[in-house]
Amino acid sequence: MEKLREDNYYHWEYNMRKKLSRKGLLAHIASPQSDDMYDRTTKEWFEGDLKALGLIALEVDVTHQVYIRDAVTAREAWERLQVQ
Repeated sequence: MEKLREDNYYHWEYNMRKKLSRKGLLAHIASPQSDDMYDRTTKEWFEGDLKALGLIALEVDVTHQVYIRDAVTAREAWERLQVQ
């Protein structure tokens, strides 16, 4: 998978979603239908979120790391990258 660069967000986003999905981590970036769908207070949720955030960070070019360096959740990093 190519890292996110200035010119490949469309393809990177699709491939990243598939990668997170294969690892069972897609819920960490997806907008839930309601907040009750996921219990975000559990240890498992936090561990999964850290894994998802780590995967996203690994697939971002150095020039884009500045946007997600202080993101606390995978969703926060995802949303920041969407607007770049």
